[in-house]
Amino acid sequence: MAQFAEINPDNEVIRVIEVDDNDVANNGGDASTEAATFVGSKFKLSSINNSWVQSSPTGSFRQRPASVGGSYDAAKDVFISVRPYNSWSLNSNNVWVAPVIYSNTDYSPAEGVDGIHEIKWDEVNQKWTAFAIEGGDTTNLEWNTETSAWVVV
Repeated sequence: MAQFAEINPDNEVIRVIEVDDNDVANNGGDASTEAATFVGSKFKLSSINNSWVQSSPTGSFRQRPASVGGSYDAAKDVFISVRPYNSWSLNSNNVWVAPVIYSNTDYSPAEGVDGIHEIKWDEVNQKWTAFAIEGGDTTNLEWNTETSAWVVV
């Protein structure tokens, strides 16, 4: 099934619908204005100021699938995923990045460590946190930007 995103004047994706692939192929093909016009004739927009833009479920065009709450950059012809946190910025590859970067370095303070689990961004404190399981016990960690290592907190 083909997907089309309804885009509002702020370029926000407000809904995503599915359309039969044959209808797209018979009306201009993937990513065509003809297919978007066809979808517009079959599905009513929430506002006359909105528009339909086709999205690839696999990201084979327009970089990634459209997601409600995300956006569409017409100049780049790409969908942008939902911004995970207010502090994150969009890089040149249209990917959201945190203001603090961490390495995928594993934390192994002792034998029997099961490794890091559930790394999370702490928006309030602007840092990465995680926990490790050691012999059934949980150890809380945070990423130290000065040493570029996970430390116990």
